[in-house]
Amino acid sequence: MEFRVLGPLELVAAGGEVPLTAGRQRVLLATLLLRANGLVPVDNLVDRLWDGRPPGQPHETLLTHVMRLRRALGADGCRVVTVPGGYRVDVGPDELDLRRFDDAVDEARANGAAGDLAGERGRLRAALRLWRGDPLSNVPSDSLRRELVPPLVERRLQTFERYAEVSLELGGDDGLVGELRALVAAHPYRERLRLHLMLALHRSGRTAEALDTYADTRRRLADELGLEPCAELRQVQRGILDDRPAAPAHEPHRVALPAAADERQVRRPAQLPPAPRLVGRDRTLDTLDALIDGGRATLGVVSGSAGTGKTAVALAWAHRSAGHFPDGLLFARLHGHSHGRGPAAPTDVLRLFLGAFDVPRTAMPDGVDELAARLRSELAGQRVLVVLDDAWSADQVRPLLPPSPGAAVLVTSRRRLTGLVVRDGARPVRLDPLDPASAVALLEHATGRTGDGLAEVARLCDHLPLALSIAAARLTSTGAAADGTAAWADALDELLVELRDERTRLSGLALTDHDTDLRAAFEVGVSRLDPCAARVFGLIGATTGLTDRQLAAAAGTDLAGVRRALATLAENSLVHRAGAHRHTAHDLLRVYAGETSGRVGAAPVRRRRDDIGA
Repeated sequence: MEFRVLGPLELVAAGGEVPLTAGRQRVLLATLLLRANGLVPVDNLVDRLWDGRPPGQPHETLLTHVMRLRRALGADGCRVVTVPGGYRVDVGPDELDLRRFDDAVDEARANGAAGDLAGERGRLRAALRLWRGDPLSNVPSDSLRRELVPPLVERRLQTFERYAEVSLELGGDDGLVGELRALVAAHPYRERLRLHLMLALHRSGRTAEALDTYADTRRRLADELGLEPCAELRQVQRGILDDRPAAPAHEPHRVALPAAADERQVRRPAQLPPAPRLVGRDRTLDTLDALIDGGRATLGVVSGSAGTGKTAVALAWAHRSAGHFPDGLLFARLHGHSHGRGPAAPTDVLRLFLGAFDVPRTAMPDGVDELAARLRSELAGQRVLVVLDDAWSADQVRPLLPPSPGAAVLVTSRRRLTGLVVRDGARPVRLDPLDPASAVALLEHATGRTGDGLAEVARLCDHLPLALSIAAARLTSTGAAADGTAAWADALDELLVELRDERTRLSGLALTDHDTDLRAAFEVGVSRLDPCAARVFGLIGATTGLTDRQLAAAAGTDLAGVRRALATLAENSLVHRAGAHRHTAHDLLRVYAGETSGRVGAAPVRRRRDDIGA
């Protein structure tokens, strides 16, 4: 059996091509082949098969697709092996074209290290001949194309760039110009391809075309990206004008061959936690795609109240966009709203990031400015993604920003971090509770159950992802979801009784630790408010529909004071505008605010309501 992924997915046996007519069979096999002979977790396969929108009971449905794939493979179906936690496909050393590609590149690397450039070019050409087009182009999975295909394409391009470099050193290749033109058309911003095209044209006596290529490069970069050509391109252009067609002689700039698929050979920071399962955030993820902006450095801030799933959104987007950042994926929790500790010091995070790039502790400076400068030096020219989770302030974030075009930074925070938006050009992305249908879908997936009761649970959870997850955990912790209908109905009724009563609702949305206790999640942000803002927040919970002037009267402050308090609450995602001069909070926050009103003067508030006509 021969498995081919460097183009449309194909299986070839002794009797000819093995057809895989079902799209999900191709998705399943492709996902397994990209980690051939290694475990692929069940959740990863579910994500690939349904692009983050799994059906009810997805694990059982996955098992059905595995059985169908085994049948389609016939005698080779035994290669798809069930292992603890997932599945594996067993492939021999010469049966997978990706493995043969890696082996040929490794042999080319060895030839080059030994000074055998002709041997290196031959093995590189053998590796490139294995490619038949866009990888896995017939596999219907958006997430696979976003996350797994770009790294394959990057390795092919790096291999071809090295092949072009060696060919030029050896005197060229009859078909090199045509291949370079085709790749430049497909990847117009890849300057090294244009550099090799200029040299190949000049050395074949087509100097005018070489200079036209440079002019086109400069015009495109300036018009579309606001950039100048890189120093190497400018050097080659000057050499051509002076009739010195030598390539740049800087040994450090020689194209490095890509590492093989084996994860032990990957040399880049990859600090992202696992990708979470996400429901109902497709539009937000599409909005975040604007952070990949033609190679320019970009900054985004995802903000929202506690429990809206900001971290999950950031990680899901980071994983699906990882192929755009081949030089590293950095992640740090900034603990802006963590229990029992203050926000992380920028110096600690800077040392974490420098260590990821193998900078020894003894070589790291002490001050924040010096550490930030060292990080910028390490990241210069790198295409990296930096995810900063749970930030407290713009000042905490600024030292951690990379300098290079092609980098991107995604920050999450309960606070809107307007300083980053105004001063640093950050793109704000507001995260609200889920829409009702998505909230119900989350509960159905988590419990494996359906029914009208889940819609009421979703509504009483204010469609807030954290609250929904806690409710689902409560419903499944006793095993009622897997038991009979009567046990499930009893568990659901018990939960609904607690949620319908505002006095017990927040207690019903708590498990055993701070990370799964909604009241505790709200408390961290409120505990850091100044006294006036805390008093106004309690008023919003104890009363409804008060105007700004009425809030000022009830809080014992003037209109300017209450507006400063409301601005603080809005910045911390605790209230939102509900009309002209009126503010409110999401339902669960309002319930919590009502609890706090007793700690900030509930009795005076109730006396004033009659006076102000509320």
